[in-house]
Amino acid sequence: MQEFSSLSKGTIYELKLLSRVFFNTEFGEEVIHDLEANLFEEQSFKQISILIQNYYNTYKLLPNIDNIKQVIKSTITNETNSELMCKHLERMLSYKKSVEQGKEKNDYEHIETEFYNFIKSQKMKNYNSELSD
Repeated sequence: MQEFSSLSKGTIYELKLLSRVFFNTEFGEEVIHDLEANLFEEQSFKQISILIQNYYNTYKLLPNIDNIKQVIKSTITNETNSELMCKHLERMLSYKKSVEQGKEKNDYEHIETEFYNFIKSQKMKNYNSELSD
């Protein structure tokens, strides 16, 4: 497992990033192995990223939001955490709908580009660290 620092871009960025994993399967397939829980500051997003990883590792395909909701309801025993995670998933759906309806700016490409750049930066740091050792 790679050592990553946090994205440190805030809750909205984290929400949009996970939204892209759900709604752009090509992007999700490309980044699934780099989607480490420790990238996220928000605890709920950490948990959701772990559930996405576990689902992917079990079924060899990306989950959709309904899949993750079912996993949350069947595995997360803390009702407060479960409700918050499901609320975040609903916010992801709402954001997607708002973009599709033109109510929100479509910044998906920017979100994806920033994450790709972050991953490249982290890999370069790890590579340089390995060379130094």
